[in-house]
Amino acid sequence: MDFDFDAFKKGMMIVGACLVLFLASLAILPKKADQAQPFNQIQQFAPGQPTKKRQSNGSYSNCAEARAAGAAPVYSGEPGYGSHLDRDHDGVGCE
Repeated sequence: MDFDFDAFKKGMMIVGACLVLFLASLAILPKKADQAQPFNQIQQFAPGQPTKKRQSNGSYSNCAEARAAGAAPVYSGEPGYGSHLDRDHDGVGCE
């Protein structure tokens, strides 16, 4: 039985490439679990940025208010959506 050196070299090149990719993926991951932040903690608002004003039923009074709050467009099922904001009744308000 002869040893196939060419097949061995190809196999080692594949293993080496996988190792390089694995090590590269480790370099981009956070070092500690406490460094990873959920999305809602990453999003920060500047002082003086308008807050989301809503009616008592939870929807915006009008589209200008939703746009000023940075919430437009608002989708059905999301906080701030109201059918009065959706002219064509497609589930997307303030398009």
